[in-house]
Amino acid sequence: MFKYFITSAIALCLTLWIIPKYDADAIVISLPPIREDTEEIQKEIPEEIMKEISEENENEQEELEVEVVIIDFKEKQCLAKAIYFEARNQSIEGKIAVGTVVMNRVKTGMHPNTICEVVHAGCQFSWNCDKSKKYDPANHKNIIERQAWNESLMLANDLILEYNSTTFDDITKGATYFHASYVSPHWRKWKRLQRTVKIDKHIFYRIKE
Repeated sequence: MFKYFITSAIALCLTLWIIPKYDADAIVISLPPIREDTEEIQKEIPEEIMKEISEENENEQEELEVEVVIIDFKEKQCLAKAIYFEARNQSIEGKIAVGTVVMNRVKTGMHPNTICEVVHAGCQFSWNCDKSKKYDPANHKNIIERQAWNESLMLANDLILEYNSTTFDDITKGATYFHASYVSPHWRKWKRLQRTVKIDKHIFYRIKE
């Protein structure tokens, strides 16, 4: 029993001595040299197999290619302001829905073709005509309001990135108009409008096809 204890102790000491040594020194791995007959071996591979390998490499390269979306900071801020002033007290879905309406307007061709132009077009969005809402939310004294602004910025960023992707899910079902559920604007009676969904405190509409 004592013999086994001594043996174990010696093994433990060796382990504690070896580990720091390997931690301190760089480990060099030697790779086998490239074969001189590599080209000859490749020539022996049937043409069909080489073609298949080449196609697989091309497919892998295509999968690695990522579409780069450049986000204009000013455009993101305009979208964030629309989300913040129209839906800052609503759920994430409610905020996304408002932002999606702005993006849908840009896409339709019936409205200005930039986010900022859509957001600031006349009084299309009521907060634009309300002087009390001309403040900068980023510098609001209330920390909750600043948090709401930061969330709006993040959602605006994600919307711009994902809107044109094949996986984007338009929860407004193509809406380009909305109003608060507690008001009844005259334009909602326009015959070409079709109600799509109600999300939180907003009712959404799209133009009939």
